[in-house]
Amino acid sequence: MRRKLFTLTLLLLVCAATANSQAPRPLLDKTVTAVNATSNVTVNVALDPGLVLSGRILGDPASMPDSVVAVSTTGSFSAEINQTTHRYRIVLPAGTYNLDVSFIRINGQAVTSFSFRDSTVPAPFTISADTTRDITLPAVSTSSVTGTVSNLLTLALSKSLSFDSTTVPGFTNVAASSALDTGGAYTVQLPNGTFTVKLSQTLLSTTTFFTSILSSDLTSAVVTGPATINFAAPTIITAKLSGTVNITGSATIPASSSLLASDISGAPLPQTISFGVGPLPPAGAYEFVLGTGRRYGVSASIPVQLLASPALIGIFSPPDPSPPANPLTADTVRNITYPALPGPATPFTISGHVTITGSGAPVPNVEVAASSSVLSVGPNTFFSQHATTNANGDYSMVVPAGTYTLFFHAGPAASGDFDGDGEADIAVFRPSTGTWFIIPSANPTSFILQQWGASGDIVVPGDYDGDRKTDIAIFRPSTGTWYIIPSSNPSAPIIQQWGAQGDIPVPGDYDGDGKTDIAVFRPSTGTWYVIPSSNPSAPIIRQWGTQGDIPVLGDYYGDGKTDIAVWRPSNGVWYISPSIGSANSPIIRQWGTQGDMPVPGDYDGDGKTDIGIFRSSNGTWYIIPTSNPSAPIIQQWGTQGDIPVPADYDGDQMADIAVWRPSDGNWYIIPSATPSTFTVTQWGSSTDVPIHKPIGQ
Repeated sequence: MRRKLFTLTLLLLVCAATANSQAPRPLLDKTVTAVNATSNVTVNVALDPGLVLSGRILGDPASMPDSVVAVSTTGSFSAEINQTTHRYRIVLPAGTYNLDVSFIRINGQAVTSFSFRDSTVPAPFTISADTTRDITLPAVSTSSVTGTVSNLLTLALSKSLSFDSTTVPGFTNVAASSALDTGGAYTVQLPNGTFTVKLSQTLLSTTTFFTSILSSDLTSAVVTGPATINFAAPTIITAKLSGTVNITGSATIPASSSLLASDISGAPLPQTISFGVGPLPPAGAYEFVLGTGRRYGVSASIPVQLLASPALIGIFSPPDPSPPANPLTADTVRNITYPALPGPATPFTISGHVTITGSGAPVPNVEVAASSSVLSVGPNTFFSQHATTNANGDYSMVVPAGTYTLFFHAGPAASGDFDGDGEADIAVFRPSTGTWFIIPSANPTSFILQQWGASGDIVVPGDYDGDRKTDIAIFRPSTGTWYIIPSSNPSAPIIQQWGAQGDIPVPGDYDGDGKTDIAVFRPSTGTWYVIPSSNPSAPIIRQWGTQGDIPVLGDYYGDGKTDIAVWRPSNGVWYISPSIGSANSPIIRQWGTQGDMPVPGDYDGDGKTDIGIFRSSNGTWYIIPTSNPSAPIIQQWGTQGDIPVPADYDGDQMADIAVWRPSDGNWYIIPSATPSTFTVTQWGSSTDVPIHKPIGQ
């Protein structure tokens, strides 16, 4: 099979795109503290499914969203922001939150940052399910403030001025900064208000290239409109602090070591604060240029090999062994000898198993980070180690003896994601040989080829074992039998008879337990037959639809469960029934016409499936985003004969508009994260079946 991949620039504005079928629920991060690794230790963890808070960031298009943080009494959760679509998305637990928002305004070289607490009613607000909440950035009016700063240090390598205020009405903070030119001139954009002003001057040591930062508090600035405000820097008397660093028992300084000089005088703080930092050469010579009249401690950061190579190195950070009692008043030479490097350390193993709370399914590709500053080898030493769970949710790492904090982070999951990296994989099924051809996005040069199925079978990929990886599976209409290879245990295939000739397979997570359920839609009676994985002895049987309807399952209500739904080509109406046990009302919406192809998916990233159709006669997509249904997405992408294959190919939790062209086997994808570019990948031949082809088509 040939494969060509290249990226082209699309010289037109592109609307955000979406995914086809329901992705697994996102998982919350987890931290485990006080892990005693003074012997081999096992730490098993269950990650909780999270909720999705998302929405649009509205307001002046000249304002660029910078951050959105959901804050509660128990913690804070940061958002992913799509700068193209101005949408945000946060995974968080149920609770009551406020939103802290920041954005920036750019005017030429001037950048101004604004922070505020969102006051949209209700505020604070409570989340118990996936929630859509739009944010409107407040209007701002700024004026040009210019001026010069005099009395600058002649030898300063760089100089900058910063303005900061916590009293501008409507904002918790407003900040701006400007580099000073050689004459000390600056330009910033500021709203009306009173600002504290700080000057930063950077000096570079002439002998050993150590950098010193001198930060001075200047007089405050009152802005009431365009203004010229000049400042005078305080007179700063500097002196050199230099010498040689030695380490007990070491002939030279280890590579990548550094030194930090900091003010240890305590209160009251002077108008100008100095500190310095720089790399230590092998001979240990150093030199700082610092403000006089203050005491300075000199601490080190030294790489140390605690375990046998090629293990990661640790960091030894000894404090100043003999901090000075008197302030720096003139050039001073002070030689410093630090204690011997710690190590070698005794190695132990931290290992364990990561599962999903409730289902107990293993979670692959979880990033596990272990860190410690309490090591048995000695004080002032830091070590960190990283591991990733395998397909069975297992991880293992070797660390120096000590007490550790473990941090677990599960990346995003996507429908059609066979390698569990959070991105849908390009894949086709070849009926003539019953072979699956998959390009795993995590390692696209290592193709997956799996013989599973035969001519006449229907592909039904899904996460049947709940491990957040898509399983290879087929439905055999001739016998009504499902054949599934669970990725968590591929040597034990699942074989289940469920359905009959003429049924349409409609796998989905109807019970919301994180596992794909075996299900069929029987057009002859309009009946759905579902085996819920959480209670397989109690099948779900529901009449919804009629002969000729096309099943369009998805999570339209954002409750984490697949909803029973059909699209009726004869009148273009969508009939959506809320998930089992839900109190929501059915959705009935006309969208599309005879000959269109339904392409449901979460195109706006709000955790809800959007109604959408692909019109092959003109190659146009028509989508109703649930976050803003009055502003349909209309995107020309494709041509007659193309097959729509929407999925989250870029891992941003939004379905991407995409088509597969049987005539040349090319996949044409608009990634929603970067819609100004598109990818074209040759994968498949004219008789193949693209895995992401919508159900029922």
